[in-house]
Formats: sequence, C-alpha cells, structure tokens
Amino acid sequence: MKNELPDYPLSLALVDLLPVIFFFVATLIVALRTKSVLFMAGSALAFAAGLVQVCWKLIIVLAKKNIWPLHAQMKFVMPLGFLLMLIALVLMRKNINWSGIVHELLSMPSLLFLILAVLCCVGMIVLAVTLGMKDGAKSQWIEEGVNVIFQASVMMCVLLTNGS
Repeated sequence: MKNELPDYPLSLALVDLLPVIFFFVATLIVALRTKSVLFMAGSALAFAAGLVQVCWKLIIVLAKKNIWPLHAQMKFVMPLGFLLMLIALVLMRKNINWSGIVHELLSMPSLLFLILAVLCCVGMIVLAVTLGMKDGAKSQWIEEGVNVIFQASVMMCVLLTNGS
C-alpha cells in the first residue's frame, strides 16, 4: 500500500472532510461546556489526525503522490486523542449530570439521532471487517457515507443536549 496510489476521486477526498468538521463541532461544544483542557487536547489531537488524513487523500488526488506517513499517523494519533478525551470524562465524571444527559438523549428528537448514530457505528464496524480497502473507491464511498451520517448524528445529539 505504501507504494501504491489509492484511487480516490476529488469528490471523495472532499466528502471525507465532512465527518472531520462534524467531529470538531461536537467535541468543541463538549470541551467548552466541560471547560476541560484535557478533553480539549484530546479532541484537538483526534481532529488533527482526521484533518491530516483528509490532506493525505487530497495530495493523492491533486499531486498524485502517496505520502504514507500522513495516512499511517491516524492509527496512533487518533486513538491517543480519544484516550485523552476518555480520561478527561472519567476525571470529570462527578461533575457531569449524566442522568440529565441520558434523559435528554432518550427524548425526541435526540433519540432519533442517537439511534442513527448507534446504527451507523455498528455499520462502520461491519464495513471495516467486510469491506476494508479491497474494493477501492466503492467501499470508501460506502464507509465515508456511513461515517458522515454517524458524525452528523453525534453532533446533533451534542447540540440537542446540555445535561440540565
């Protein structure tokens, strides 16, 4: 894969930016609400990893170059970002109104977005196991479409809840 040039159309590379933006908005809202520097740092790392992944695809499409480290960083940087976010949530667990958040998530219209997010999350796991990179752009379009819906749904859940 390092020497091969994946077959990505420009449109796919641009669509790949949507879940990154949705993730950024959702985690920025959570970071501002919680005022957690650790959560903010973790979300910034995960966001940066996603943004670099988008840049990797754009370079492939526009410059016809595969700068492999731009892709490879994702499996290290993004999990580190998520780990920091999780640690921040564990450290803040007593200051978060979990029952209020659950109540809001299980109320309409948040519940619809929550169900959609869970279905997409399961779908992405299934797609990762069954499709992978073997079907090229076709599988990438399917996976990216599900990821866009997933991240948009999570963002909507965050926007519709405040834990009060």
